[in-house]
Amino acid sequence: MIPTFFIFQITLNIALSAVVSGLIYLGIRRFLPYEAPAIALFLGFLTGYFTISGLGGYAFPPKTVQNWLPHIAIVSLALGILEKFWFKQIIIRWVVRVILLELFLWRIFQPFINHPFPSRSWTGSQTFLNLLGTSLVIVLFWWGLDYLLTRAQNAKPDSSKSHALLPTGLMLIGAGSSLSVVLAHSLIMGQLSGTLTATLGALAVLAWITAKQPLTASVSPLICLLYTLPWLSIYTTLPKPTVLVLALSPVVLIPLFKGRSLMQQTLFRLGLVALVVSISLLTAWQLS
Repeated sequence: MIPTFFIFQITLNIALSAVVSGLIYLGIRRFLPYEAPAIALFLGFLTGYFTISGLGGYAFPPKTVQNWLPHIAIVSLALGILEKFWFKQIIIRWVVRVILLELFLWRIFQPFINHPFPSRSWTGSQTFLNLLGTSLVIVLFWWGLDYLLTRAQNAKPDSSKSHALLPTGLMLIGAGSSLSVVLAHSLIMGQLSGTLTATLGALAVLAWITAKQPLTASVSPLICLLYTLPWLSIYTTLPKPTVLVLALSPVVLIPLFKGRSLMQQTLFRLGLVALVVSISLLTAWQLS
C-alpha cells in the first residue's frame, strides 16, 4: 500500500503542477509575453509544493530549506520580472543576484553556523568557505542557464520545432536533479524539485505543439534557485561530484548543431543532456 500511495501522490503532483502551469501560460501569454513563463512556473510550483507539503509545509519565519522554497519562489519571480528593466546592465543584474543569493544562503545555513552544540558549529573559516563554494556552484549553473535563455529570447522567430529543445533539455536536467536528490535520501525534497520539472514539462509540450519558444529570461532566477537549493537540504550527503555535474549541465545545451535536421539536433542535444543526467545519477547512487 505504501508504494502505491507514493506513486499516486507523485503522479498527482506532476499532473496538477503541469496542468496549472500550462493553463496559466496559455491564458496570459498574449498579454504578458515576457512575464508569462515565469508566472506559469511559479504558480505551477506552488501548486505542487502545497500538494506535497500541505499547509503545514509553510512556516514563517522559515526554518528549513523546504520552508524557504515558497519565499524564494516569490522573490525569484519578482527578480525575473524586474530584471527586464536593467537586463542589458549586466553588472547591476549580477550584483543584485549575488546579494540576494548570499542573504538566502546565510539564512539557510544558520542551523550549521549556530548549531546548538558548539562542537558542531561552523567556524568563521568554514562558514566563509561553504558560502563561497556553494555560491560558485550556483552562479556557475546560473550563468549557463542565463546564456541559454538570453540566446533563445533573442533568436529570430521561426516555425521550427527546434525551439522545443531548450525547455525539453531543462526538463531533463530537472529530472536528473530531482532523482539525484532522491538517491541521496531526501524523498520530499526530490519531489519538490520534481515539481518545477513538471511545470517545465508542460511548457515543453506546448513548444513541441506550437513550434514557438515558450521561455524568456524571466524564468532564470526561478529555475536556477529552485533547482539548486534542494541540493543544500542534504548538504552533507549529496556527493560533490554529483553537484558539480549538475552545475555544469546547462553547458551541454549550448551547441545548436545548426544545419542538422530536427531529428539530428534532437538526438545530439538531448543525447548530451541524457549523458550528463546519467552521470549525475550514477555518482549520486554510487557515492551517497
